[in-house]
Amino acid sequence: HVNDLIPSCFARGSVPNSFVIRASGYHSTHGIFVLPNGFDNTELLSGLVKSQADIISEISSLSPAPDKILVEEFVPGVNGLLPNEFKFHMFGDKIGAVTAIYNRGTDCACYAEFDASFERLDQYGCFTPAFPEINQGAC
Repeated sequence: HVNDLIPSCFARGSVPNSFVIRASGYHSTHGIFVLPNGFDNTELLSGLVKSQADIISEISSLSPAPDKILVEEFVPGVNGLLPNEFKFHMFGDKIGAVTAIYNRGTDCACYAEFDASFERLDQYGCFTPAFPEINQGAC
């Protein structure tokens, strides 16, 4: 149960000061918490201060309930922000497409799609997932 699991992970003292908590089966901003300065500090994806109790509550409310909770070291990007992220969409042992996410967790988040040779697949350049506007790859 998440109410017991998260406190027991942190009671062992083996968790780094900067970490990411991820509920298995979730992605993007759902069930993911990036805490570069630990609990009771700003969580990077939401921009809100999150306590351990806040995160336990949010994970407990996920449906379906995650079967695992992963705690990973946070590896910062430039200026301590989230690093650029690349997701490889695989078909067997072949790369079908690559999603690049730049400036995640900021007002200038940018998503782009590439083929296996890093040729652009998206017609309009960088876009945000909620507002796919033409912006020539820049905010």
